[in-house]
Amino acid sequence: MRVTLQNAASFSEVIGIVSELVSEIKIKLTMQGLQIAAIDPTNAAMLLYKLPASAFSHYEVDEEEDIGLSLDDFKQVLKRGKQESLSLETKDGKLFVNFGEQKKNFVLSLMDIEGEDRKEPELKFATTLKIESSKLQEAVEDCGIIADSVLLSLGERGFTLNARSSLHSAAIRILSEPYKGEIKSRYSLDYLQKMVKASKLSPEVKVQFSDDYPLKLHYISPEKAELSFILAPRVETD
Repeated sequence: MRVTLQNAASFSEVIGIVSELVSEIKIKLTMQGLQIAAIDPTNAAMLLYKLPASAFSHYEVDEEEDIGLSLDDFKQVLKRGKQESLSLETKDGKLFVNFGEQKKNFVLSLMDIEGEDRKEPELKFATTLKIESSKLQEAVEDCGIIADSVLLSLGERGFTLNARSSLHSAAIRILSEPYKGEIKSRYSLDYLQKMVKASKLSPEVKVQFSDDYPLKLHYISPEKAELSFILAPRVETD
């Protein structure tokens, strides 16, 4: 297997985001492209990443292959590439990482990551919203200075994010268009603050949720890479 990206920056950003949720990954390379599917240790969050073969300047994959890696090591290596081209090649249980036409070369040992391949669960959402990704990120960060969870609400006043602590509160309206009915669900801000960093990859994010139901964020980059997050709702107990 040998693949090359003309610019490593976007892929490096994705790996950095993924590393905040999991410590190791299995990268699957197929004839169609590169895929990552992982669930965080608490089973609260899942991420799915797809980078089509067409996004690579060179894509040589003769058969399906899994690459197990420590994300901390891989992330640190990718940071050394900056805006340079990136080539990945596997041989004898090693991953050869080359930047800028062989000017920088790194070799990482591959890991055996056990377990079945993660598959996206079948979910049916009550609503789908398309939002400027930077606006969602700013709203999530605003709520993050107030509380550790946020209530997403869609109703007559539009789409709002509400956070409340024993002393303070915040309410941020992102969309003003009224919605017939009402949908509410609460989520962890710790996870959301990590997920919305993907706003760097795409100007728009698709937001899907239902009452007390998992949330899905879906980003598509200019090179047609897809990064999705699924986050379990946070249930408040008395």
